[in-house]
Amino acid sequence: MKKKFEKLLAVVIAVCMFAAMMSLPAFTFADTWDGSAVSEALDGEGTEESPYLIATGADLAYFAAQVNGGN
Repeated sequence: MKKKFEKLLAVVIAVCMFAAMMSLPAFTFADTWDGSAVSEALDGEGTEESPYLIATGADLAYFAAQVNGGN
């Protein structure tokens, strides 16, 4: 009897979690990068003490371009 209750409880919890996730609103970001601009440089020095700070899509594109360019 205890095993049936545990299985039923697990199913109920799974259904509740699924329902909660489906009711979350879609997240939108006002500053979504459109791909048209690339940062000129990144904050930070690329060291353990002062790592590069990638805050936007443009920053990530700049970093990727630097890595792919061999820098």
